[in-house]
Amino acid sequence: MALGLIAAMFSIAVIETAGLNSDKIAKADDEMISIASQTVVFNDHKRAERTTHYPVTVEVESFEIDTYEVNARSYRRCIEAGICPTPTSKHPALTDEDYFSTWKDMQPMGNVRWSEAQTYCNWMGKRLPTEAEWELAARGPDSYLFPWGNSLPRRNEVGVQTYIERIGQFAADRSYFGVRDTAGSVSEWVDDPAFGPTRPVPSRLNKPNDTQTIRETHRLARGAGYEDLFSLDGEPIKFLLMRRWYPADAHWNSVGFRCARDSS
Repeated sequence: MALGLIAAMFSIAVIETAGLNSDKIAKADDEMISIASQTVVFNDHKRAERTTHYPVTVEVESFEIDTYEVNARSYRRCIEAGICPTPTSKHPALTDEDYFSTWKDMQPMGNVRWSEAQTYCNWMGKRLPTEAEWELAARGPDSYLFPWGNSLPRRNEVGVQTYIERIGQFAADRSYFGVRDTAGSVSEWVDDPAFGPTRPVPSRLNKPNDTQTIRETHRLARGAGYEDLFSLDGEPIKFLLMRRWYPADAHWNSVGFRCARDSS
């Protein structure tokens, strides 16, 4: 891999100059993309424990999904309505309210528990997307490695982020269907439990009781967050393939969400 490309991969991306302004962000909650019914094929990981499990096909009914991740400004409205709780402070010297005030309006809202994300979506008349819906919306019908396709990103298109960037700022981070920001900034909660048709039980969990407990208490998050860096064929990149399970009652700055709903 050329040194110039490596340097580009580790550079902070030049943001899209036509990013969302305050007027556009106010409408971001209402902007959704319709995706028709189709088959999603899960066949993207090379880990040995999955070689006998994949490929897996899932039939997805038509649905709509938010174009952007839920942002802090929108989540604040849910708090003010008395529906959503204020995110728990991650800083010992800050109250919950002071901590939340550090989140900028246009940043995707991280540090929320799975149930809190679901509460917000329900308040909006929506729900969290299933993993299959998220996979299709982010990777398109051909299961691209990146939102834009299978080619490595070029300098000034998208970069390895080391912080939570505002929504809609990276020009290349747009999927086949037009869904934005699935390749970085924050990972996203989905509705699915830790294990199911699209995710096998890891071989290290060889005790049935452990598996059942995790299945009941953990949920999936999809996509890479700003703190993540992965390798594909020896090249350091951020990509869409990552899926991890977290305790549903835990929260991290690097895990946010977007909402979906059934097509009317």
